[in-house]
Amino acid sequence: MGWGEHDIRKRLENIEFRIERLEYGVERIIQLLEHRAVSLVSQITIGGIPVGQPASIHLNSTTAQVTFEEFDQPGGQGNKVPPVGPVGFSSDTPATLTVDPASGKITPVAIGMATITTKDAGNGLSDTNLVTVVADVAQSLVASITP
Repeated sequence: MGWGEHDIRKRLENIEFRIERLEYGVERIIQLLEHRAVSLVSQITIGGIPVGQPASIHLNSTTAQVTFEEFDQPGGQGNKVPPVGPVGFSSDTPATLTVDPASGKITPVAIGMATITTKDAGNGLSDTNLVTVVADVAQSLVASITP
């Protein structure tokens, strides 16, 4: 069975389509390599406001969170780049505080210290934050005077 002009055109179209897909894939790989993260910087926030390092949070805190950014230069410098992912969070002392492995929400459990690790499993970058859970602070004082 011979190859007709129609068969040859179909095969050429198929080859051209595959080449276009390959070119797109190579371009995407180059983009990722040019803008890949080389550093990850994480921090603790309370109510969306960053706190110092090491961080202190109160035992009754309900808004503590780990946030992070990745950069294309060492030490959190350069351009921000998206994580390769997935990004996870963990606590080395869950008896003191737990951290949601997917969202980074912190839940204090007891007074003490713990280290929270943020890790981008896609590129192996990680950062740690030392967190001290402190006793709750009195919010009000009621006094009475007795004669």
